[in-house]
Amino acid sequence: MPLLESGKPVLWTLHDQWGFTGGCHYSAGCEKYQSDCRDCPQLQDDRFQIPYFVLKNKLSHFPGRLTVVTPSQWLASCARKSKVFEKCRIEVIPYSLETDVFRPNSRQDAKNALGINPDAVTLLFGAWELEEKRKGLDLL
Repeated sequence: MPLLESGKPVLWTLHDQWGFTGGCHYSAGCEKYQSDCRDCPQLQDDRFQIPYFVLKNKLSHFPGRLTVVTPSQWLASCARKSKVFEKCRIEVIPYSLETDVFRPNSRQDAKNALGINPDAVTLLFGAWELEEKRKGLDLL
């Protein structure tokens, strides 16, 4: 890959697992990205072993000459265990907030601003789809 052969530092920021799997953005507990992604448990019918070939292609393009950045220790740990990035430098840079815009406020003031009874127990939960197990609705 010409970019990696340029001699310049190359940095890739990951926001999900796609960069080191055979195509999954989230592996759902599957760890086959650590070996070869054969017989993907997330696919109903994969007679052509597409994840295997996708991962094989990624392995041929990323021979360890880039720096990988993740926003979490969990994603960094997964990347370190992956075949694709096992030889790469991996750093964690957590997402940040503009502290001049977003700052702690008292619960009382927040509830008053939102018109919520000050004595009410309040919880915030967000999900695009409630069926998504990773969002933890069953725990809520």
